[in-house]
Amino acid sequence: MPAALLIPVLTAAGLAGFWLFYKSVDFFDHL
Repeated sequence: MPAALLIPVLTAAGLAGFWLFYKSVDFFDHL
């Protein structure tokens, strides 16, 4: 995979992972 494709893919994966982590923390905080 070319680096030009790898960078946005990693960025998107990082943002998605951070968003899911934030949502799970927010969810458990309201249990």
